Amino acid sequence: MVQWGTWPAQAAVTGRLDDILERGRAAGIKAPVVTVIGPVVALREELAWFDRRPLFGKKVLITRSRTQASKFRRLLEGLGAQTFEIPSIQTKPLEDYAELDKAVAGLKDFRWVIFASSNAVEAVFDRLAHLGLDSRALGGVKVGAIGPATADALAQRGITADFVPTRPVSEVVVQELSQRDWTGVPVLLPVADIGRDALATGLTEAGALVDRVNAYRTVPTEGVDAQAREALSQGIDAVTFTSSSTVTNLVNMLNGDRAALEASSIACIGPTTAATARELGLRVDLVADEHTVEGLADALVAHFAESKIVEKGSLTHG
Repeated sequence: MVQWGTWPAQAAVTGRLDDILERGRAAGIKAPVVTVIGPVVALREELAWFDRRPLFGKKVLITRSRTQASKFRRLLEGLGAQTFEIPSIQTKPLEDYAELDKAVAGLKDFRWVIFASSNAVEAVFDRLAHLGLDSRALGGVKVGAIGPATADALAQRGITADFVPTRPVSEVVVQELSQRDWTGVPVLLPVADIGRDALATGLTEAGALVDRVNAYRTVPTEGVDAQAREALSQGIDAVTFTSSSTVTNLVNMLNGDRAALEASSIACIGPTTAATARELGLRVDLVADEHTVEGLADALVAHFAESKIVEKGSLTHG
């Protein structure tokens, strides 16, 4: 008997015709169910590729904005996970574009533009289009991208980043950028309204003339508090965080009830996000070595593989 075949919640039991119903009830098998009868059942162990995927049976909560969650969700589901989406943040347009439009219209006055996220790339290019401009406005301007996802967003618009740090962490970015002479160099930093100041501060201390301009807003998602609690009540195996704001907003959704997260593994995309989680009293179980959603998925696979080894060891010595 196979329940929810080829879905992340797939479950199966085998038996004889005289006991399969009893086995199914004992395993909690319910409709929709497909029952297979005959010699082909003997091939189950040989053909059971679906439930051998590394995250099969794991329930993973995704907290990033809905517009950015789809790629991560497909990645996790391809590895066998059952995903739940609680977008704790959402990106919103600015209420006033005067400052950003002024900076975008005067791109030729900057020697560098450093994008901290793909959202910043999208916001700047939207305003370029609004002003009747395109990527040619960046001609003669050096472009930096904090992280591979940001570099990809630029590449999709025909721009090859002149600088991509080895790790998309502000402190590492500042250290690697400090190897250049920034004295008197005008730099534009289009950022989220609640973005960290570490990059702007580091460049300013290095002598750069930094213009930090809000390109978009990051706001908590409204009306999903009950949804968050319902998802966590399902027995979530891992809660994933892809930015500090996703941590802060989920904790706020839960009214500071960290106990609701204690039964889940806390997975963070990078050290900055992990630091925020710890500051809010959460136990961080894993941090991705590569600070991308692909790296976070790899970290989850490694984490649960290690958990299986520990469980087997406990059974062996028990």
